[in-house]
Amino acid sequence: MSDRKRVNISVDPKTYDRLQSLKKQYGYKNACELVVAFVHILIDRLEDAGNRKYDLPEDDGAYIDNMFEDLGHVQRTPDGTVPVRHNRKKIR
Repeated sequence: MSDRKRVNISVDPKTYDRLQSLKKQYGYKNACELVVAFVHILIDRLEDAGNRKYDLPEDDGAYIDNMFEDLGHVQRTPDGTVPVRHNRKKIR
């Protein structure tokens, strides 16, 4: 016997039509499978939402600025000098 539980829902015709178009667009077998995917996504997003590290803040510009500040130490800013190769081998 399965541990699965049944949830019966009713949606308005406009929502049902949107579910059908999403089902076709993303290759789901039926609208029920799509709704189950939505439920899993919603539960995942609501669990421990306050401690989620990678959620975008309200101000995306500040988020992007902070992201580049975090990566600023990785590569120095180019100053216009061309790299020069120093040949270490001697020709015999």
